Amino acid sequence: MATADLHVSLSFPATASHIWHKIFCVPAGSTVADAIALSGVADAFPSLDLVSLGKGIYGIKCSSRQMVQDGDRIELYRKLVFDPKESRRRRAEHRKAGILTKKHLRQKKSRINNYTEHRDNT
Repeated sequence: MATADLHVSLSFPATASHIWHKIFCVPAGSTVADAIALSGVADAFPSLDLVSLGKGIYGIKCSSRQMVQDGDRIELYRKLVFDPKESRRRRAEHRKAGILTKKHLRQKKSRINNYTEHRDNT
């Protein structure tokens, strides 16, 4: 009996505003490492150190030896550029000093209205 190919996808945040995404097939019994090798991400990003990146399936961290299943979305995670705790601490200090208020964090209604008007016109 022939083994069926599994359909998987791989996502990698290439930049803060661009996600590299590829849907492809791997042989049954493949691991996450096998799928990453078959995806072509190493060719698309030759300077990328795949070993140091975090790996996960549907947002749940996993090892490279994890077996993939049909329909899995494999994700590669970049290292954080900033410490989230430090960022929250700085925002709190700015709020205390009156530099930043919660009002600054809300979306402006005009942007929301422009979006809904644009959707209605299409």
